[in-house]
Amino acid sequence: MAWSDYEEKGKQMDREERRLKRLKETKQSILLIAAFLVVIFAVIAGMVFAVVKLLPHNQKPANTQVVETEASESTESSQVTEPIEAPDPVIDPQTKQAQEFVAAMTLEQKIAQMFVITPQALTGYANVTAAGDTTRECYQKKPAGGIIYMEENLLGSEQTSQMLTDMQAIARETTGLPAFLCVDEEGGSVTRIAKNVAFGVNDVGAMSDIGASGDAAKAEQAGSVIGAYLKHLGFNVDFAPVADVLSNSDNTVIGTRSFGSDPQLVSDMVSAELMGLQNQGIYGVVKHFPGRRICFLSRGRYRTASPSSWWVIFQRLQSLGTIRRLPYPR
Repeated sequence: MAWSDYEEKGKQMDREERRLKRLKETKQSILLIAAFLVVIFAVIAGMVFAVVKLLPHNQKPANTQVVETEASESTESSQVTEPIEAPDPVIDPQTKQAQEFVAAMTLEQKIAQMFVITPQALTGYANVTAAGDTTRECYQKKPAGGIIYMEENLLGSEQTSQMLTDMQAIARETTGLPAFLCVDEEGGSVTRIAKNVAFGVNDVGAMSDIGASGDAAKAEQAGSVIGAYLKHLGFNVDFAPVADVLSNSDNTVIGTRSFGSDPQLVSDMVSAELMGLQNQGIYGVVKHFPGRRICFLSRGRYRTASPSSWWVIFQRLQSLGTIRRLPYPR
């Protein structure tokens, strides 16, 4: 065999060895890659299994939860932004009726209802002791809210009852509303009814005597007695009690009409008398805030005018909060 043949055969053997070597290396690489993929898959599978185990059984997938949360927030938002309709206010039947009456009135009628006048002022007559056609005609023009009667209008029980009954009928016929039928019946020195023997009622006496007793029950009893005979006659308003505090015993304007000089005592007595009147169906009118003739310096606490008049008025104003106002808030 020639040398060249040996060389050729050697080359063929080298090529075969290199081919086998590359094949072996390729197989090893494939095995390594496959092993790596198996490990990666096992790790991923283990992680998934662990997550599933850790999650609560009733928990929904994350994307579903997000969707539901957004829907819930949207619903809540729509609920917040929707206006809540307030229920219709409940209107008291009497309030509604009063509103309807006022709405149907003219301006002149509304203003007239704010006044309390005498029957003389209503009719233009010097003395009035009845309520007939003239009163009806005049009241239709001037439907005042109230009529106040003085002693010259009140002759006796039968006449007074008839006059007040007729007047109330005229008021209801004209306006549809009852009128305030008023009188000054304080007891003591100011009595339109009790001082007239034709009525046959007893005077409850001066308020100063009741105040001196310190017993508020006596003031309530006085209000009840007065209220009873006024109601029987047909009145519904009494311009009493007097709430003036007697700050000067020489005050001839108020004098025995006042319960006394102690603001608290006067307050207690006034409240009690009002209760007595109210129990008989009579509206009491507390008077005379801020004090009878407060600016008339020749009467009341200050007897004469002087260059210091403004100082006197200032002192009066100072007393409003500490003395004269106290009986009124209650």
